Amino acid sequence: MVESNDWVEYSAKDGRKYYYNKATKKTTWEKPDELKTKEEKATPWKEYVAKGGRKYWHNTVTKETTWDMPDELKKGPQQPAQPQKPVLPTKTNFATKEEAEDAFMKMLEAEGVESNWEWEQTMRAVINHPLYRCLKTLSERKEAFGKYITQKKAIEEKEYLAKAKERREKFYEMLNEVTITEYTRYNKVAKLKADHPAMNAVTDLKERLEFFEDYMGDYHEKIKERRQKSFELIKQATESILLDLPNIQVGTRWDDVKKHLFEADEIKKLVDDAKVNNPVEEYFAKISILKAFAMSMERLDKEDYEKRREAEKQNYRKERVNRDNYRELLREHLSAGNIAPVTTWAEFYPLVKSDLRYTNILGQKGSSPLEMFWDEVELLNEEVYDCRKRLESDLKAAGIRISHTESLDGLKEILKSSRIKVQIPDNVLPYVHEQLIIKAQRKYQDEVDRKERHKKRLLDDFKYELRDLSPPLTPESTWEDEKKRISKMKIYREIDDEDSAMLIFTKVIDRIKESSRRKHSRSEPRTSEHRSSSKRPKSGENKEPLDEEKSDCQMEEGEEPQ
Repeated sequence: MVESNDWVEYSAKDGRKYYYNKATKKTTWEKPDELKTKEEKATPWKEYVAKGGRKYWHNTVTKETTWDMPDELKKGPQQPAQPQKPVLPTKTNFATKEEAEDAFMKMLEAEGVESNWEWEQTMRAVINHPLYRCLKTLSERKEAFGKYITQKKAIEEKEYLAKAKERREKFYEMLNEVTITEYTRYNKVAKLKADHPAMNAVTDLKERLEFFEDYMGDYHEKIKERRQKSFELIKQATESILLDLPNIQVGTRWDDVKKHLFEADEIKKLVDDAKVNNPVEEYFAKISILKAFAMSMERLDKEDYEKRREAEKQNYRKERVNRDNYRELLREHLSAGNIAPVTTWAEFYPLVKSDLRYTNILGQKGSSPLEMFWDEVELLNEEVYDCRKRLESDLKAAGIRISHTESLDGLKEILKSSRIKVQIPDNVLPYVHEQLIIKAQRKYQDEVDRKERHKKRLLDDFKYELRDLSPPLTPESTWEDEKKRISKMKIYREIDDEDSAMLIFTKVIDRIKESSRRKHSRSEPRTSEHRSSSKRPKSGENKEPLDEEKSDCQMEEGEEPQ
């Protein structure tokens, strides 16, 4: 084991030597400059050991690699190739700082100062050199040393990149000699070219993998471009063949056309051309035919969809026009008064059944003519209701009451009043008037019925008060005789209807006469019973009027009980 500074030399199992830096933890197959002899540094040839222990040499200048030892190395260490050193100036005093700095940097190069040296190491190596003091101060020397190290590293970096480029090119040339497919792996190439100089020239496994992956990346890209070009040609040929085939339509299956496609001369030629590059390409060419067929069917399907969509759009526009025309027809009849809030379809249908605006809408999607008719009727009812409610509010605020006999012209005059704010369309006003009259008539009839019921109650009470008169009425009593006494009764004055009062009086007298006849016809006197039955029932007792009184005082049909 050889050790120098931080570098340590080791031997691998196959006999090859490698080097490890304890400080940087770097491992390399290439011998570091710190371990090289002056003779090794002087020659551009570098020695390597391939797997199996066989040595080969590589010239870093000419980029030549050989299994045979170069002649200049055969001469031995007595005649090493002398490295070219910069010509140093003989003087130590310079007119300018730039000249002194240039001389100092040439001195560093001549003394073999490396790019990884520190100032202390450099100073120990050159402190006794005459040109060390061409720069007067320590800071100037350190500044020049820094520039030298920067330039040195830049040169080494450039050289490293050039060497890496050369190694990459040689590595690519080696890979070109191998039958490569898109599925080739590095391990296979490493076994096939284990002893190849280009393989052994790349001592770092990471760098080898990088070169291989970059090469395969370029290879895959070329394959992709080639296959894409092949696919475009196959696609054009497939579409052309499909257009010439009969019965090609949406829904055509692959099984129906694949025989025609594969037997076509143009397709056969494209498949054969693909096979020339690589047998695997034949498979991709056939897959491309299937893919091209699928794309053609997709295009046909899309075209068919667009046609159907356009037809649907046109039909939709046509149906919309038909609906608009039918609505216009409804509005015409609405303005003409043929559609009222209570109009039925049976009444309206005969008016439109022969109109094209009606017949054109039949069978369309969406609302039917009947539904649209009811929509108009409903809208009319809503408008009439809204106008009536607002008019009623204005009438109430103005203190105006609509009579059940109010005419339409009379309502129009009322609407001219400044106290009425609502504006009612002419086609709606008749229906508003109709509803107002119906409502007023209902109120009027309710009032008439209420008064009639009240009058009946008064007449009924009047009947019982007549029976309770003191002295009582007799069968011989007459209206003329009793009128003066009766007119003083409060209930008579409330009735305020002499004819109705006379009718009740007559019925009461008739009842008294009938009771008197029955009394005389019976064998037993029933005076007390007669007196009892003629009296008005007390509060809480059941009233049981006689038969003839029942018919006179019965409630009429539909009358509300009081």
